[in-house]
Amino acid sequence: MDKSAVISIMSLAVALAALFLAPYFAHRKIISEMRQAWINALRDSVADLLSLVARSEVAWAYREPDDVDDFLEPQAKLMFLENKIELLLNPQREQHRELIALTHQIIDLIFKSKKDLSEDEFIDRKAGLELAITAVTQHIIRREWSRTTRFWR
Repeated sequence: MDKSAVISIMSLAVALAALFLAPYFAHRKIISEMRQAWINALRDSVADLLSLVARSEVAWAYREPDDVDDFLEPQAKLMFLENKIELLLNPQREQHRELIALTHQIIDLIFKSKKDLSEDEFIDRKAGLELAITAVTQHIIRREWSRTTRFWR
């Protein structure tokens, strides 16, 4: 066989390989992009929730009955973020269920009345929940990020 025939056959083989492999790589790329968008949405939603519960007017609104009227807008935002985080997660996974439960617990804590908890107990529980939410979220994101980057290494 002459050189041009070998080059033609090799070119054909490369084209056929590309024809069959391109959809596989395109699918993996799309999945990776969707997973990255999900990671970003979860991280942003949890960060928004934690920053909102850290605001003094939110954290103390139900503990100080005079301030409840000022709490309506942040309350709606809290409910939105709680629901968004829950909808982003898969309740069949253990850590996702844990994050959902922690999110519900911190929202419930915010709505506790002054009679239910002392100020010190409120602060301790809130800080503990914030740390737990951060830790679980970091673990979920780290796991998903490693799944996203595993293919491309």
